[in-house]
Amino acid sequence: MKATTASHRKPKRGNHLPLTVMLKPEEFAQVEALASGEVRSMSSMGRLLVGEALEARQSAAS
Repeated sequence: MKATTASHRKPKRGNHLPLTVMLKPEEFAQVEALASGEVRSMSSMGRLLVGEALEARQSAAS
C-alpha cells in the first residue's frame, strides 16, 4: 500500500471553492444583522448568502 500525505487527499466534504462577495458597508451590516442568529462562522454566512442568491435568481427567472 502506498504512503499518502494530506496534500494528496481529497477534501472530505466536497469541493471547496473560493468565493468573493463585494458588499457596500450598509449591505454588509444588513446581512450581518439578518444572519447573526443563524450562522456561527463566516463560512456559514457565505453558504447562507449563496443559497439566498440562488433562490433570488430562480424566483427572478420564473
